[in-house]
Amino acid sequence: MPIDPSTFEPTESRWGDIFSLLKSKGVNVKSPTTKVGVVTESLVIVRMSGVMQHTEYSTDDYSYELVICVPESQYSKLEPYVVQIRDYMKELYPMVTDDRNVSTSMFDEDFRAHYVTASYTNHRKFNNY
Repeated sequence: MPIDPSTFEPTESRWGDIFSLLKSKGVNVKSPTTKVGVVTESLVIVRMSGVMQHTEYSTDDYSYELVICVPESQYSKLEPYVVQIRDYMKELYPMVTDDRNVSTSMFDEDFRAHYVTASYTNHRKFNNY
């Protein structure tokens, strides 16, 4: 379900909107600088991954990545968790669009977690100062 403009209250940034939405859904959501340690429960890290000028329009494309993690003993829960997070993210459409790009699952020895990244974009009118 897309954003309901009559009830949605955006933050000052799209990163904040993504973070707030996931938190409101009960997701264990973290910022990139949060010390995570060994992952003992599913979590999502929201990070801004860059800005590029759109090739055809006077628009900048702000990119965001969700690092979606599950503990090492819960690999079978990774795919359903990814689907759940991506379903939540549909609520930010059309402000934040799904790039339909999910990485190969990886395992991180330090965090003892399996993870994938899912990418999203926010298109903003280019501001030529």
